[in-house]
Amino acid sequence: MELPSTLRKLYHYAKSFSLFRDDDESEIIQFCVGYEGISGGSEAIAMIANLLAEFHVVYFDVGPFSNFNYWLSPRIKRGVAAVTKTKLIICDRAAALQSVNESIPLICSVHGFNHTAHKIDSSIANRNINVASVVHFVSEFQRSDFLNEYRNCAVIPNYTNRIALSSNTRDNIADIGLVGMMTNENKNIKRMLGVLSNLTTNSSVIWGTIPQDTVLTSKIKFKGFSTDKQEIFGSFKTFLSLSKEETFGVAVIQALSCGIPCVLSNIPAHRQHKDCIGVFLVDENNLEECLDAINNALEMAESNTKRNNIIQYWEKRFSKDIVAQQWNHLIQKLEQNVGK
Repeated sequence: MELPSTLRKLYHYAKSFSLFRDDDESEIIQFCVGYEGISGGSEAIAMIANLLAEFHVVYFDVGPFSNFNYWLSPRIKRGVAAVTKTKLIICDRAAALQSVNESIPLICSVHGFNHTAHKIDSSIANRNINVASVVHFVSEFQRSDFLNEYRNCAVIPNYTNRIALSSNTRDNIADIGLVGMMTNENKNIKRMLGVLSNLTTNSSVIWGTIPQDTVLTSKIKFKGFSTDKQEIFGSFKTFLSLSKEETFGVAVIQALSCGIPCVLSNIPAHRQHKDCIGVFLVDENNLEECLDAINNALEMAESNTKRNNIIQYWEKRFSKDIVAQQWNHLIQKLEQNVGK
């Protein structure tokens, strides 16, 4: 059972202070963010910090009630490090940077599109992108939306840890799972519910949020928000996303890490997985195509061999080790260029 949300934030924040702190630490990577809402982008930035904390000393400037405390590792120190001890700053688009120190490299990690700005005031939406030493994008198609806005860039995909599921619990789980903040219109929840209404014998589960006026049938259960990935992805056999637009789709690679077949709308973020045996790309407006894909995905979900093939696809592209190599190479390159 999860603690109430405020207590959980305080608990995870307090845990970060349980580690021995060395005031003489140097070579610190400092994270600072301006947007702290619950979203795939926020979680992705937290995951980057967690990843780098395995190799570097990492500070993250958030308070005790920040949603980032849901995701940040206890080894990450909360607060702001001394400038003289900071070797790198990583920020998001919305971070209010006081000034840019040319002697400290700045990476702006972007998890949205240029044409939407994701609720950031248009007057400041690209401010950090314009001044950053390097702008981090999660995919090539996302980068192409920011042409002429940055000096240098690096494309490094999001990653997820392997979510290992117990084979003993697969008998009493839903057939189809939806995961995300469905209050976002781009998630296309109404269309997905329309498709599910035509699957009268299949059960479904929704994790995240849904609009208040959403009407669910007895075959569809709403579970709400959870940070327990095993609980979420262990509750269904196939993953469904008919999003109109995604920057990357973290929930997709989380599902793939479990070996879960995915039925996805044919948008750029999903097309990057076209070579995965377990991904079925569909026209969201073609009901017959959607239903056929779901049935095929459900059949595939019963094959241990094909589930393992899906996991192998994830491991070669979006596992922690693969992405860590790319981040450490970028940081090493920036360190070598300091002062040049």
